[in-house]
Amino acid sequence: MTPPSGFINRFVAPKGTGKSFFLKQHADQEGISYEEADLRSKPTEEMLAKRRKLEEEQQLKNAKRLQAVRDAYWLASDDEEFYCIHDSCTELLALDLAKDQLRLIFNILPSDIIGSGIKWGFYDTEVREKVYCYIRDNADVIKNLLGGQLE
Repeated sequence: MTPPSGFINRFVAPKGTGKSFFLKQHADQEGISYEEADLRSKPTEEMLAKRRKLEEEQQLKNAKRLQAVRDAYWLASDDEEFYCIHDSCTELLALDLAKDQLRLIFNILPSDIIGSGIKWGFYDTEVREKVYCYIRDNADVIKNLLGGQLE
């Protein structure tokens, strides 16, 4: 069975000693050595740079989307929805936070916690536990974030 034109399949045996049948066949068709075909099948620095740029753009787009979701949820929710953040900060960090400080912490919660909170509500036991663990594990980050706003 022959692969489609221009297709190069890279197969490496378990110990890295195998050679791709298709790559060898491609090299034979092109009249080049297997090693040259192997080099040609790898992405160039330009391709890698382009891939990195696209990934960075996608990450930025996702971060903006997540922030828009956070903003919309915050504005549409009652204060009681975020008691779990307040309670966790009170217990773990001995901080009694104002609403704007709670929002700063809400804005750094990871996407999985935000998603669970939107799906089940932030008063849900599992979501409260995730928030508690996040605040416990990131106490220094949160204190630094609130640094200038603490008494």
